[in-house]
Amino acid sequence: MSHSRLFEIPTGAWYSIPLYQEVASRWTGLNALYLFLFLLISWFPWVVKEQGDLNRFAEEWVEPLISEFPRFGISSGKLWVEGEPRRTISDPKTGRPLLLIDTTGQTRSLKGLSVSALVTADDFIMRKDAEVEEKMSFSQLPNRSVTPQELREFAADWIPTLLWYSYPFLLIGSFLFRIIQVFLLAGVGLIVCPLLDTELSLPALIRISVLAITPAMILRTLCNVLEIAIPFSSLLFTLITIGYLVFGISASRLGKSKGFRDSRSEW
Repeated sequence: MSHSRLFEIPTGAWYSIPLYQEVASRWTGLNALYLFLFLLISWFPWVVKEQGDLNRFAEEWVEPLISEFPRFGISSGKLWVEGEPRRTISDPKTGRPLLLIDTTGQTRSLKGLSVSALVTADDFIMRKDAEVEEKMSFSQLPNRSVTPQELREFAADWIPTLLWYSYPFLLIGSFLFRIIQVFLLAGVGLIVCPLLDTELSLPALIRISVLAITPAMILRTLCNVLEIAIPFSSLLFTLITIGYLVFGISASRLGKSKGFRDSRSEW
């Protein structure tokens, strides 16, 4: 498969009978390079959008929130705060109480409080639901003090690049997921082939499956970037993918009737 043909797949996968015929009967390998490059490109606009949203969130919410925090630290497994030992941290936008800091020992539970989290001298307590609380002890933490300025610098260093650092992990994770999806789809193809009175090797079905998942992946990417919510989207995209699998197998059957010769299998 040439590099020029590689970049024809995202558009041809929507409609091109000759492309499906060539992929099944003349190309070799499993189209893994195309799948990897397609995911590399398709994740890019999502990362750009989400990183921009995260940057705005940091500017509008995180930085004002940090300004409400006092200087604090851990000493011998106990939390201390500078100034008033009991204070409430509120949402900068709505003014709704979010966090209660109370190192006096008077408050030990979120029961009866409107905040979602509580910090005592010994624990960080978060509300999991109406009845359940999760607790993290400070007893094992090293001695350290933190200033609001240090929090601002930490946020300024990490938030603007956070999703870019996650880009490789998103890419690798999605690639492995799609590989599994492609093999499962190829298994469905083994069932569909006899129903369509045709015969294809497993590598050919895998190559067709890579093409078949392309339209749904493009639609999913557009929906994510444009923030379009489609009811039952997973079911819809699955049906689209299976439809293109049947389309690809039917195209291959038509190609064989016109004299296309099968390629050798390459794993």
